[in-house]
Amino acid sequence: MRTARTMGNLVFGVWLLLWGLVQIIDIPFPLSNIILGALAVVAGMLLLLGL
Repeated sequence: MRTARTMGNLVFGVWLLLWGLVQIIDIPFPLSNIILGALAVVAGMLLLLGL
């Protein structure tokens, strides 16, 4: 279970970085909403499994 929690934090950190860059710098990359949404779902699931 410790691995799932660590992976959840890692994916959540990546999501935060990407979301912040998209908002601040307005980086246009295709399907950004879908990619960020999928990362958020994966991070949430991993964090819940780690509890």
